[in-house]
Amino acid sequence: MLVDLSEVIPDAPATPADFTVATAVSVASRTLTAAGFTVTNCIRQRSHAALECERPDLLGSTVRYLVALCEGRFPPPDDIPNIRRDAAREDRLLVMVAETGGDDWLAWSDFLLALGGAVPIWRALGPGYDSALLTLSRNELPEGLKGEAWRLFEEAVADGLEFLFGRRVLRLGGAARGTRVADLLAHTPDGRLLIVDAKASSKSFDAAWPELRALGEYVQKQQARQRGGIEVAAALVVAPVFKQEPEALAAVAGEFLAERRVPVTFATASTLLHMVATARDRPRLRPALRWSNVVCQPRLITDEHFDVEVRAAERERFEPDSPPAVPVAAPGR
Repeated sequence: MLVDLSEVIPDAPATPADFTVATAVSVASRTLTAAGFTVTNCIRQRSHAALECERPDLLGSTVRYLVALCEGRFPPPDDIPNIRRDAAREDRLLVMVAETGGDDWLAWSDFLLALGGAVPIWRALGPGYDSALLTLSRNELPEGLKGEAWRLFEEAVADGLEFLFGRRVLRLGGAARGTRVADLLAHTPDGRLLIVDAKASSKSFDAAWPELRALGEYVQKQQARQRGGIEVAAALVVAPVFKQEPEALAAVAGEFLAERRVPVTFATASTLLHMVATARDRPRLRPALRWSNVVCQPRLITDEHFDVEVRAAERERFEPDSPPAVPVAAPGR
Protein backbone atom coordinates (compact mmCIF):
# COMPACT_ATOMS: atom_id res chain seq x y z
CA MET A 1 0.00 0.00 0.00
CA LEU A 2 1.04 3.63 -0.42
CA VAL A 3 2.76 4.98 2.65
CA ASP A 4 1.50 8.38 3.79
CA LEU A 5 3.48 9.94 6.60
CA SER A 6 1.70 13.27 6.34
CA GLU A 7 0.40 12.92 9.87
CA VAL A 8 3.95 12.44 11.13
CA ILE A 9 5.67 15.08 8.97
CA PRO A 10 3.13 17.22 7.09
CA ASP A 11 3.78 18.12 3.48
CA ALA A 12 5.21 21.61 3.13
CA PRO A 13 6.32 24.05 0.46
CA ALA A 14 9.90 23.70 -0.72
CA THR A 15 10.46 27.00 -2.45
CA PRO A 16 12.38 29.98 -1.06
CA ALA A 17 9.34 32.21 -1.41
CA ASP A 18 7.43 29.99 1.02
CA PHE A 19 10.31 29.55 3.46
CA THR A 20 9.43 29.49 7.13
CA VAL A 21 10.88 27.28 9.84
CA ALA A 22 7.52 25.58 10.34
CA THR A 23 7.36 24.47 6.69
CA ALA A 24 11.10 23.90 6.21
CA VAL A 25 11.57 21.34 8.97
CA SER A 26 9.48 18.65 7.26
CA VAL A 27 11.07 19.15 3.84
CA ALA A 28 14.60 19.30 5.29
CA SER A 29 14.03 16.10 7.28
CA ARG A 30 12.85 14.19 4.22
CA THR A 31 15.60 15.58 2.00
CA LEU A 32 18.36 14.79 4.50
CA THR A 33 17.03 11.24 4.90
CA ALA A 34 16.91 10.71 1.14
CA ALA A 35 20.53 11.93 0.91
CA GLY A 36 21.72 9.27 3.36
CA PHE A 37 21.57 11.16 6.66
CA THR A 38 19.92 9.87 9.81
CA VAL A 39 17.92 12.58 11.57
CA THR A 40 18.04 11.84 15.30
CA ASN A 41 16.36 14.86 16.84
CA CYS A 42 14.62 18.16 16.13
CA ILE A 43 14.71 20.95 18.72
CA ARG A 44 12.50 24.01 18.15
CA GLN A 45 13.98 27.22 19.50
CA ARG A 46 12.60 30.77 19.51
CA SER A 47 14.00 31.81 16.14
CA HIS A 48 15.26 28.57 14.61
CA ALA A 49 14.85 24.81 14.55
CA ALA A 50 17.88 22.58 15.13
CA LEU A 51 18.00 19.26 13.28
CA GLU A 52 20.53 16.83 14.73
CA CYS A 53 21.63 14.37 12.07
CA GLU A 54 24.56 12.17 11.14
CA ARG A 55 26.05 10.23 8.26
CA PRO A 56 29.04 7.88 7.91
CA ASP A 57 32.00 9.11 5.89
CA LEU A 58 33.88 7.01 3.32
CA LEU A 59 35.99 5.38 6.04
CA GLY A 60 33.01 4.40 8.14
CA SER A 61 33.29 7.08 10.82
CA THR A 62 30.07 8.83 11.80
CA VAL A 63 30.04 12.57 11.07
CA ARG A 64 27.53 14.45 13.24
CA TYR A 65 25.83 17.65 12.11
CA LEU A 66 23.64 20.36 13.57
CA VAL A 67 21.45 21.90 10.84
CA ALA A 68 19.99 25.17 12.10
CA LEU A 69 16.97 26.34 10.05
CA CYS A 70 16.69 30.03 10.88
CA GLU A 71 13.57 32.16 10.60
CA GLY A 72 13.84 35.05 8.17
CA ARG A 73 16.17 36.14 5.40
CA PHE A 74 19.28 35.60 7.55
CA PRO A 75 20.07 34.09 10.98
CA PRO A 76 19.23 36.44 13.87
CA PRO A 77 22.58 37.95 14.92
CA ASP A 78 21.83 37.61 18.63
CA ASP A 79 21.07 33.91 18.19
CA ILE A 80 24.15 32.89 16.19
CA PRO A 81 26.42 32.56 19.28
CA ASN A 82 23.86 30.27 20.94
CA ILE A 83 23.61 28.09 17.82
CA ARG A 84 27.40 27.78 17.64
CA ARG A 85 27.63 26.88 21.33
CA ASP A 86 25.00 24.16 20.86
CA ALA A 87 26.99 22.67 17.97
CA ALA A 88 30.30 22.86 19.87
CA ARG A 89 28.82 21.30 23.02
CA GLU A 90 28.01 18.09 21.15
CA ASP A 91 30.98 18.28 18.76
CA ARG A 92 28.78 18.66 15.69
CA LEU A 93 29.56 20.31 12.37
CA LEU A 94 27.31 23.33 12.03
CA VAL A 95 25.20 24.13 8.97
CA MET A 96 23.09 27.27 9.23
CA VAL A 97 20.28 27.83 6.72
CA ALA A 98 18.11 30.89 6.13
CA GLU A 99 15.88 32.16 3.34
CA THR A 100 18.83 33.88 1.63
CA GLY A 101 22.53 33.02 1.74
CA GLY A 102 25.46 34.73 3.45
CA ASP A 103 29.14 34.24 4.29
CA ASP A 104 28.48 31.78 7.10
CA TRP A 105 25.16 30.26 6.15
CA LEU A 106 23.37 28.72 3.19
CA ALA A 107 20.29 29.91 1.34
CA TRP A 108 17.38 27.47 1.64
CA SER A 109 17.45 26.81 -2.12
CA ASP A 110 21.22 26.11 -2.06
CA PHE A 111 20.83 23.76 0.90
CA LEU A 112 18.22 21.72 -0.97
CA LEU A 113 20.27 21.71 -4.17
CA ALA A 114 23.40 20.47 -2.35
CA LEU A 115 21.41 17.47 -1.13
CA GLY A 116 20.06 16.63 -4.58
CA GLY A 117 16.84 18.64 -4.52
CA ALA A 118 13.86 18.78 -2.19
CA VAL A 119 11.83 15.70 -1.32
CA PRO A 120 8.38 17.29 -0.93
CA ILE A 121 6.65 14.07 0.19
CA TRP A 122 7.61 10.61 1.41
CA ARG A 123 5.35 8.30 -0.56
CA ALA A 124 7.70 7.42 -3.45
CA LEU A 125 10.26 6.32 -0.84
CA GLY A 126 7.81 4.06 1.00
CA PRO A 127 8.19 0.28 0.91
CA GLY A 128 4.79 -0.24 -0.73
CA TYR A 129 5.15 2.30 -3.52
CA ASP A 130 6.55 -0.04 -6.16
CA SER A 131 3.81 -2.65 -6.07
CA ALA A 132 1.08 -0.02 -5.61
CA LEU A 133 2.18 1.93 -8.70
CA LEU A 134 2.16 -1.17 -10.92
CA THR A 135 -1.19 -2.40 -9.59
CA LEU A 136 -2.85 0.99 -9.96
CA SER A 137 -1.48 1.35 -13.49
CA ARG A 138 -3.62 -1.67 -14.43
CA ASN A 139 -6.66 0.18 -13.03
CA GLU A 140 -6.79 -2.18 -10.05
CA LEU A 141 -6.86 -1.26 -6.37
CA PRO A 142 -4.06 -2.65 -4.19
CA GLU A 143 -5.15 -4.37 -1.00
CA GLY A 144 -5.86 -1.86 1.73
CA LEU A 145 -6.53 1.12 -0.52
CA LYS A 146 -9.90 2.69 -1.17
CA GLY A 147 -11.01 4.99 -3.95
CA GLU A 148 -10.85 5.03 -7.72
CA ALA A 149 -7.79 3.29 -9.12
CA TRP A 150 -7.31 5.73 -12.02
CA ARG A 151 -7.25 8.67 -9.64
CA LEU A 152 -4.84 6.97 -7.24
CA PHE A 153 -2.60 6.13 -10.21
CA GLU A 154 -2.38 9.83 -11.04
CA GLU A 155 -1.38 10.49 -7.43
CA ALA A 156 1.25 7.74 -7.53
CA VAL A 157 2.74 9.07 -10.77
CA ALA A 158 2.84 12.55 -9.23
CA ASP A 159 4.59 11.16 -6.14
CA GLY A 160 7.28 9.58 -8.30
CA LEU A 161 7.85 12.72 -10.36
CA GLU A 162 7.99 14.89 -7.25
CA PHE A 163 10.82 12.77 -5.89
CA LEU A 164 12.67 12.65 -9.22
CA PHE A 165 12.45 16.39 -9.84
CA GLY A 166 12.57 17.61 -6.25
CA ARG A 167 9.60 19.89 -6.95
CA ARG A 168 5.92 19.78 -6.27
CA VAL A 169 3.74 18.50 -9.11
CA LEU A 170 0.49 20.34 -9.76
CA ARG A 171 -2.38 17.84 -9.77
CA LEU A 172 -5.22 18.71 -12.16
CA GLY A 173 -6.89 15.64 -13.61
CA GLY A 174 -8.48 13.97 -10.61
CA ALA A 175 -9.85 17.27 -9.37
CA ALA A 176 -11.30 18.15 -12.76
CA ARG A 177 -12.51 14.89 -14.24
CA GLY A 178 -14.52 15.44 -17.40
CA THR A 179 -12.86 18.76 -18.23
CA ARG A 180 -10.20 19.24 -20.89
CA VAL A 181 -7.09 19.35 -18.73
CA ALA A 182 -4.08 17.09 -18.33
CA ASP A 183 -3.61 15.13 -15.13
CA LEU A 184 -0.39 16.78 -13.93
CA LEU A 185 1.96 19.71 -14.53
CA ALA A 186 5.57 18.95 -13.58
CA HIS A 187 8.60 21.27 -13.50
CA THR A 188 11.99 19.64 -14.12
CA PRO A 189 15.21 20.77 -12.39
CA ASP A 190 16.53 22.03 -15.74
CA GLY A 191 13.63 24.44 -16.07
CA ARG A 192 11.11 22.70 -18.32
CA LEU A 193 7.38 22.23 -17.91
CA LEU A 194 5.90 18.80 -18.60
CA ILE A 195 2.24 18.14 -19.33
CA VAL A 196 1.67 14.68 -17.84
CA ASP A 197 -1.17 12.27 -18.62
CA ALA A 198 -1.39 9.15 -16.42
CA LYS A 199 -3.36 6.39 -18.18
CA ALA A 200 -4.52 3.60 -15.87
CA SER A 201 -5.75 0.74 -18.04
CA SER A 202 -6.54 -2.95 -17.63
CA LYS A 203 -5.19 -3.53 -21.14
CA SER A 204 -2.58 -2.03 -23.43
CA PHE A 205 -3.13 1.68 -23.90
CA ASP A 206 -3.76 2.65 -27.52
CA ALA A 207 -1.61 5.74 -28.12
CA ALA A 208 -2.98 6.45 -31.59
CA TRP A 209 -3.34 10.13 -32.51
CA PRO A 210 -7.14 10.29 -31.85
CA GLU A 211 -6.50 9.16 -28.25
CA LEU A 212 -3.96 11.97 -27.82
CA ARG A 213 -6.01 14.76 -29.39
CA ALA A 214 -7.33 16.10 -26.06
CA LEU A 215 -3.81 16.08 -24.64
CA GLY A 216 -2.59 18.00 -27.67
CA GLU A 217 -5.31 20.61 -27.23
CA TYR A 218 -4.35 21.09 -23.60
CA VAL A 219 -0.67 21.44 -24.56
CA GLN A 220 -1.72 24.24 -26.92
CA LYS A 221 -3.68 25.89 -24.11
CA GLN A 222 -0.67 25.73 -21.78
CA GLN A 223 1.62 27.14 -24.47
CA ALA A 224 -0.59 30.23 -24.55
CA ARG A 225 -0.89 30.30 -20.75
CA GLN A 226 2.87 30.09 -20.19
CA ARG A 227 3.90 32.52 -22.96
CA GLY A 228 6.68 34.74 -21.66
CA GLY A 229 7.30 32.37 -18.73
CA ILE A 230 8.40 28.76 -18.40
CA GLU A 231 8.79 26.73 -21.58
CA VAL A 232 6.28 23.94 -22.25
CA ALA A 233 8.87 21.35 -23.19
CA ALA A 234 6.95 18.11 -23.69
CA ALA A 235 3.91 16.00 -22.99
CA LEU A 236 4.51 12.79 -21.04
CA VAL A 237 2.13 9.83 -21.19
CA VAL A 238 2.52 7.14 -18.51
CA ALA A 239 0.65 3.84 -18.93
CA PRO A 240 1.07 0.21 -17.86
CA VAL A 241 1.98 -0.86 -21.41
CA PHE A 242 1.34 0.51 -24.90
CA LYS A 243 -0.46 -1.19 -27.75
CA GLN A 244 2.03 0.15 -30.31
CA GLU A 245 5.62 -0.98 -30.79
CA PRO A 246 8.38 1.60 -30.17
CA GLU A 247 8.68 2.39 -33.88
CA ALA A 248 4.96 3.11 -34.15
CA LEU A 249 5.07 5.25 -31.01
CA ALA A 250 7.91 7.26 -32.54
CA ALA A 251 5.73 7.88 -35.61
CA VAL A 252 2.83 9.04 -33.42
CA ALA A 253 5.24 11.27 -31.50
CA GLY A 254 6.42 12.78 -34.78
CA GLU A 255 2.85 13.58 -35.75
CA PHE A 256 2.23 15.13 -32.33
CA LEU A 257 5.41 17.23 -32.67
CA ALA A 258 4.38 18.48 -36.10
CA GLU A 259 0.91 19.38 -34.85
CA ARG A 260 1.74 20.91 -31.44
CA ARG A 261 5.42 21.90 -31.79
CA VAL A 262 6.40 19.97 -28.67
CA PRO A 263 7.33 16.28 -28.39
CA VAL A 264 5.26 13.65 -26.65
CA THR A 265 7.20 11.09 -24.64
CA PHE A 266 5.82 7.70 -23.66
CA ALA A 267 6.82 5.82 -20.51
CA THR A 268 5.55 2.62 -18.94
CA ALA A 269 4.84 2.49 -15.24
CA SER A 270 7.71 0.03 -14.83
CA THR A 271 10.16 2.49 -16.42
CA LEU A 272 8.96 5.27 -14.10
CA LEU A 273 9.53 2.83 -11.24
CA HIS A 274 13.04 2.09 -12.51
CA MET A 275 13.81 5.81 -12.57
CA VAL A 276 12.55 6.27 -9.01
CA ALA A 277 14.49 3.25 -7.74
CA THR A 278 17.70 4.45 -9.41
CA ALA A 279 17.26 7.94 -7.93
CA ARG A 280 16.69 6.46 -4.47
CA ASP A 281 20.16 4.95 -4.65
CA ARG A 282 21.75 8.13 -6.05
CA PRO A 283 19.59 11.00 -4.73
CA ARG A 284 22.24 13.69 -5.19
CA LEU A 285 22.45 12.98 -8.92
CA ARG A 286 18.86 14.10 -9.56
CA PRO A 287 19.63 17.76 -10.37
CA ALA A 288 22.65 16.74 -12.48
CA LEU A 289 20.57 14.74 -14.94
CA ARG A 290 19.70 16.35 -18.26
CA TRP A 291 16.02 15.65 -17.98
CA SER A 292 15.38 16.98 -21.47
CA ASN A 293 17.31 13.94 -22.75
CA VAL A 294 14.98 11.64 -20.83
CA VAL A 295 11.44 13.01 -20.76
CA CYS A 296 11.44 15.51 -23.65
CA GLN A 297 12.15 13.16 -26.56
CA PRO A 298 9.58 11.95 -29.15
CA ARG A 299 9.79 8.26 -28.33
CA LEU A 300 9.09 5.53 -25.83
CA ILE A 301 11.70 5.95 -23.11
CA THR A 302 13.22 2.76 -21.71
CA ASP A 303 15.24 1.85 -18.64
CA GLU A 304 18.36 1.94 -20.79
CA HIS A 305 17.66 5.50 -21.99
CA PHE A 306 17.55 6.62 -18.37
CA ASP A 307 20.60 4.56 -17.39
CA VAL A 308 22.65 6.16 -20.19
CA GLU A 309 21.91 9.61 -18.76
CA VAL A 310 22.69 8.45 -15.22
CA ARG A 311 26.05 7.04 -16.31
CA ALA A 312 26.86 10.29 -18.10
CA ALA A 313 26.03 12.30 -14.97
CA GLU A 314 28.16 10.00 -12.81
CA ARG A 315 31.07 10.28 -15.22
CA GLU A 316 30.91 14.05 -15.65
CA ARG A 317 29.77 15.31 -12.25
CA PHE A 318 32.43 16.24 -9.70
CA GLU A 319 31.79 14.84 -6.25
CA PRO A 320 33.95 15.58 -3.20
CA ASP A 321 35.90 12.60 -1.89
CA SER A 322 34.09 12.65 1.42
CA PRO A 323 31.24 14.37 3.27
CA PRO A 324 30.03 16.95 4.09
CA ALA A 325 27.41 17.23 1.39
CA VAL A 326 26.97 20.96 2.04
CA PRO A 327 29.40 23.70 3.12
CA VAL A 328 29.72 23.65 6.90
CA ALA A 329 31.46 25.44 9.69
CA ALA A 330 33.76 23.53 11.99
CA PRO A 331 32.38 22.60 15.43
CA GLY A 332 31.79 25.70 17.46
CA ARG A 333 32.74 28.17 14.76
